[in-house]
Amino acid sequence: MTEISPRNFLKDTVSLLRQIEGAFLELGSRFYKIREEKLYKSEFETFEDFILDARTSKATVSKLITVHEVFVLKYKIAPAKLAAVGWSSLYAAAPYADSKQKAEDLVEQARLLTRTDLTRALQQESGKQTLCKHEWITVRKCTNCSIQERVY
Repeated sequence: MTEISPRNFLKDTVSLLRQIEGAFLELGSRFYKIREEKLYKSEFETFEDFILDARTSKATVSKLITVHEVFVLKYKIAPAKLAAVGWSSLYAAAPYADSKQKAEDLVEQARLLTRTDLTRALQQESGKQTLCKHEWITVRKCTNCSIQERVY
């Protein structure tokens, strides 16, 4: 068995990640087509029934479709470019895309920032987030069952 170098292992891992992100974008395209062309009707009464049978969440499907509608259909950005970003960051950026140029800028910004940093930057830029005087709470979490509760 041939041993793979750490460098190649890292490259292969990033390549796999891009493939997975590309697959999520393809899923968005497929869910969009299934919903819009009512392809689910051959086996299911509703699109929601199809989603339930596919064992995925309605929220995830909705987000994938939104990314497809905004960045692929509306602003015609290449899926390969989008796959380098990741669908969850694209979903966070989608509400702020109001022109092709803005959509392209958002894709680049999403490529450079974590999703959390991107969300904060977009909220600040849009005026939806003002300077906050944080009020922190303490939460404890059970290490066995993961139940969390607020500590007063």
